[in-house]
Amino acid sequence: MTTDREYLKQAQSGHIASTGAAAPITEVGYAHTRARDFMKTGSENAATNVAESAMFVVNRKSKLVAADLHVPSNVATSNTDYLTLKVYKRDSAGANQLLVASYNTHGGAQGAVTQWIAKDFSINTTSDTHVIAAGSVLTYEIVKGSATGVALPTLSIFSFDLEEV
Repeated sequence: MTTDREYLKQAQSGHIASTGAAAPITEVGYAHTRARDFMKTGSENAATNVAESAMFVVNRKSKLVAADLHVPSNVATSNTDYLTLKVYKRDSAGANQLLVASYNTHGGAQGAVTQWIAKDFSINTTSDTHVIAAGSVLTYEIVKGSATGVALPTLSIFSFDLEEV
């Protein structure tokens, strides 16, 4: 079912195309994209998993188009001592946990994170999992790859671009 926002975006794309814009659909998508950031404030030790925690509520039906990780200090890559940062969506009732994005510091995965350099999460686009219903909650958890693990620094920032659909 086509939403009112999709009708609006189609109309805007048609109007912008008539002006000779090279990529009207892309530009309209950017105009309907909202940036949301979350700062991880809790401290953790290298060996302990971080239980799933809420980040924020998505107020309008949106599609996750980008997600970045920013850290205040380097996080090394390792094939044994690594972490996996998982981002989930839950419906407005707090149920139906689905993985929408992840970052893995394993040497065979996405690897190290350098201080102040944005690293892209992998976004799960399988069966439109990255489309998030209005009222859904985005959460995160951190899973360690071994008993010695690695810690994600306090004050790390998770940035999300959500295109309203």
